[in-house]
Amino acid sequence: MDWSSFVPTLLATLAGAAVGVAGVYLAFRWESTAKYEAKLDDAFADVIREFARRNEDLHSWMNQGGAGEVLSPPPDLALVSAIEVVEMLARGNDVPFAKDLAFTYYAIKNADPRRQPGANGIVAGTVGRWRSGAWSLEKARESLDAAKNLARRPVANQGDGTS
Repeated sequence: MDWSSFVPTLLATLAGAAVGVAGVYLAFRWESTAKYEAKLDDAFADVIREFARRNEDLHSWMNQGGAGEVLSPPPDLALVSAIEVVEMLARGNDVPFAKDLAFTYYAIKNADPRRQPGANGIVAGTVGRWRSGAWSLEKARESLDAAKNLARRPVANQGDGTS
């Protein structure tokens, strides 16, 4: 055996294998990240759609007199489920916003149902702006706080002029 050619051949083979493994690893990481981003984008899109449906349900309920009676507002299971899916899928830098989103919705959900549509609209817009990169996490948190504050404001009683 000619050792003078064996060692360089072995080293070249090992270097080629290392480059191949690194390439496969990088491709896998890129694909994994792309799949994660697509799944999370879809989950956030579902949240936005469910906020719209929730507002439609609340408006219908209020138009039928639900807000003036002791009736419970319509169920929100689809919206709660969509938010929970986002929380489940979120990783890394997405976790803080997912947690803030859930906390904000639960605060809104416990507010007067007549305040919920406006607050829900703020949250849905915030989700879209944050996810698209138009808003930073800090700006999104300010907006979520504004939604909670709107939901907590007292509702004007009929004819007393308060708001």
